[in-house]
Amino acid sequence: MRSELHKQNLPLNERVAYDRLRKGIADFQQSIKLPFVSDKNLTAIYNAVLYDHPELFYTTEFRYTTGKLLSTTCSPVYTCSPAFAKEGIKKAMERLKGLLNIAANLSEYEKELAVHDFLCREVRYSTEMGKDAYNIIGALIYGASVCEGIAKAAKFIFDQLEVESCVVGGEAKNPSLRREEKHAWNIVRINGDHYHLDITFDNTIRKNTLRYDYFNLSDNEISYDHTIIEKPNVKCEKNELHYYRVNNLVMNKQKDFSDLLKSGTKKGQRNFVLKLPDVADKKGAAGKVMKILEEILNSSSMSGYEISYNEYQLVFEIDFK
Repeated sequence: MRSELHKQNLPLNERVAYDRLRKGIADFQQSIKLPFVSDKNLTAIYNAVLYDHPELFYTTEFRYTTGKLLSTTCSPVYTCSPAFAKEGIKKAMERLKGLLNIAANLSEYEKELAVHDFLCREVRYSTEMGKDAYNIIGALIYGASVCEGIAKAAKFIFDQLEVESCVVGGEAKNPSLRREEKHAWNIVRINGDHYHLDITFDNTIRKNTLRYDYFNLSDNEISYDHTIIEKPNVKCEKNELHYYRVNNLVMNKQKDFSDLLKSGTKKGQRNFVLKLPDVADKKGAAGKVMKILEEILNSSSMSGYEISYNEYQLVFEIDFK
C-alpha cells in the first residue's frame, strides 16, 4: 500500500496529470504528455508525486513545453539509469529486510516506533552524500542523510508496512541549534488518527541519546517550533499517542516530577527524560524544575547533573552524577 495524501490535495483535473507523471517517471519516459497545467501548478504536482512516492528518487527537476492544443509535455531530468534505480531499490529493501520481518505483525503504533528507532539508530544527519542526502538512497543505503531524505525513507518504510503516512515540508526551529531552517518531517495515521512525527529532530537533539520529543504530536504541539508549508489536508487533533504520554512520562504536577526523580535515583537510575504539560509560562515551569533538581542533589550523595532542555516542547533530559 502506497498512501498518496498529497495527491488528495490536488483538484480532480490535476490528479490526471499526477497519475501520468507518476507512471511516466516510474517508466523513465523522456516525454510525458499531460493536460494543460501552468508552470506553477506543474511544479506543485511534480513535488506531490515525489513526496508521495519516495521510490522515485532519481528525479527532482523537469523541463516542459506547452502545445497548441492546450496540452503540456513534461520532460523529467533523471539522475541515473533505470538499472541503477532498480539496484538502489533492491539494496534498500535488503537493508530493511530485518526490520520489515520484525514489524510485519506489530500494531500500527509499534510499527511506527520500530521505524523511528531504526532510522534514529541507523542514519546520521549529514550532507556528505550530495543529492542522495535528500532521498532514500542516502538514508537507507549509506546511512547518511538530511531531514528530507530521512522523512522520505520513513514514508518508504511505512508504505512497505501498510501504515498511512506522508512527507511534510516547512520550516522549524532546531532545538539544538536554536535557529529556524527549512525542514521536512512526517505525518502518520495511527489507529485512525493523524500525528506529526519528526525523526530527524529526535535523532539530533542530543548526541548518542534516543529521544521521542516529536513522536506523535498534534497540530498545536508541532506549531511551537514548526511552520507547515506543504502538507496534505489532514488534521492532527489528538496527542494521546505521544510517546511520553503513552509511557507515563508527562509530569502534570511538581510532586510527580520530584517523586519520580527521587524514587529513581534511590534505585540507582541516573538518566531521566521527562516532559512537562503544555503551560503558558514555560520559563517559570523550567525554573521550578531547576529548583527540584537542586533539592534532590542537596539531599543525596550525587555530585551534580547535566541537563538537556527542549524549551519548545518542554522536555528535560537529566543525567545525575
